[in-house]
Amino acid sequence: MWALLPLKRFSEAKQRLSGVLAPGERRGLFRAMVSDVLTVLQSHQGIKGVLVVGQDFAARDLASRFDADFLSESSLAVVGLNEAVYAGIRTLALRGIKQVMVLHGDLPLITHAEVSELLDTHCQEGQSSVVTIAPDKLALGTNCLICPTDADMTFFYGSNSFAAHSKSAFRAGLQLQAISLPGASRDIDTPEDLQALLRIAGDDRAVNTMHYLHAAGIAARLRGSSAAVTQDLDEQYYRVS
Repeated sequence: MWALLPLKRFSEAKQRLSGVLAPGERRGLFRAMVSDVLTVLQSHQGIKGVLVVGQDFAARDLASRFDADFLSESSLAVVGLNEAVYAGIRTLALRGIKQVMVLHGDLPLITHAEVSELLDTHCQEGQSSVVTIAPDKLALGTNCLICPTDADMTFFYGSNSFAAHSKSAFRAGLQLQAISLPGASRDIDTPEDLQALLRIAGDDRAVNTMHYLHAAGIAARLRGSSAAVTQDLDEQYYRVS
């Protein structure tokens, strides 16, 4: 099993955090989160290799640091996430790789055990005819997806991708199975996601991300902001009471 990690330009990552993070902070956060994902993948015995598809030096640099393969979108003659996923899978198929796990770089809470559970769940069924998805916490997005590299699937990453991929798998004659994984379900997109990350990350999860958030002063700033909001709500409550 190989993993495919498609990465958008770091300068364009995490736009929904623009209200709480400066552009450089968003780039730094994304780099740290991708580092956490690559750390898990490269230490897992069930993952034989990792292919990173991106379009800037930061993605190439991280791939090199973690001994992963790298292909640029331009070298694949594609633009955008769905086209990059399709081209990456076709590339792996040409190498003789039969199964691929596609996942995103903003899943710093994914764990070694969750990757094992995802692989085990997929391998319990007939791998050549099954698509296994670990959705986001609302079961709307597709955070991790395992499929045969020769699957005749179209990819629909974006809004409501879980439902779209379910339909795509059915049209391709593949059986769909879904698995809920707490860490893998938590992609970091919004200020609320960041606050939740600060509450639940531990010593063995999101290590690079937490180090960055503390070193950059973001953790202290967000916690201070949260405390200020709580105090303001308390004051409003007592004034009304």
